[in-house]
Amino acid sequence: LVQLPCVPLRAIKQLNSQDILRGDTLENLTQVRTALDYLEHIKMVFEEHRGCLSQYQTGDRQVKPWAFPTKMVFAELDRFVQRLQTVERILQTVVELKRLKKMEFSGVKGRTHTQIAQLLHQDFTETFSVFCEKTSDCLDVSNKDFEVDACCFLQKVENAERSLGAVFEQAFNLASGLEQAFKVLEMFGTLLARPMVACKAREKYPILIRMFSAEMDTCLQLFRERMQLEEQPGYAAVSKNMPAVSGGLKWAQQLQERIHISFNNFRFVSDPCMEAGEAKETFQKYEEIENLLKR
Repeated sequence: LVQLPCVPLRAIKQLNSQDILRGDTLENLTQVRTALDYLEHIKMVFEEHRGCLSQYQTGDRQVKPWAFPTKMVFAELDRFVQRLQTVERILQTVVELKRLKKMEFSGVKGRTHTQIAQLLHQDFTETFSVFCEKTSDCLDVSNKDFEVDACCFLQKVENAERSLGAVFEQAFNLASGLEQAFKVLEMFGTLLARPMVACKAREKYPILIRMFSAEMDTCLQLFRERMQLEEQPGYAAVSKNMPAVSGGLKWAQQLQERIHISFNNFRFVSDPCMEAGEAKETFQKYEEIENLLKR
């Protein structure tokens, strides 16, 4: 217990408090998460030993139980963990908002969205730069100025995300079809998890499911029409110069690729609506077509 006050110092041995917000963001984020895992492990080991103190009993000597509150032991460490979590949140924000720089929307209206994304990235970069200049030692829990500055910074980020959510909504609405809609989701990537963007994305996921359902209906209809045409003499599945068997396989492969591309794009969607009834029915259509093509 005497050594516990030194735990935070051991955890930040590899962390440079002066450069943690200024160096390689992804590398620093990894180091912060490693430190958090280490500190969490310390608390876990403490609780494990607390529950089996009897094993340390020798002879008639009784081992006194640790009846004191855990919070009393880890009060200082918990404050440090909370500070590290704030730093982690800031670094994660920087990593995710870097995507703004690479955003490029197609179409006439897409140019406007691209310009907005670039402006948001520029404003965010400047805001983060000012924040870093004001911050001295972000790992010093006694540095209350950091808490104020961090709160102000994250509030500005939230305002930027609100504008970004509007861009997502407009870009999705302009998507000409399922493929374009998925391209919008792919472009936003991890930004879809940002609170202000996520609330807009959740409104669009049911629409995306219905678009995918319509695509599966189209593919199923194509399959049925193909089966009917195949019964006609002289019908060529793909090309009149291609043998019937290889032509049929080629056609099935093309249709399979079509449904796979759309289905695999749902990896960008992480939302409870994916487990709801409408989504399950739609994915059952996909499995039905998949099974038909395997025959």
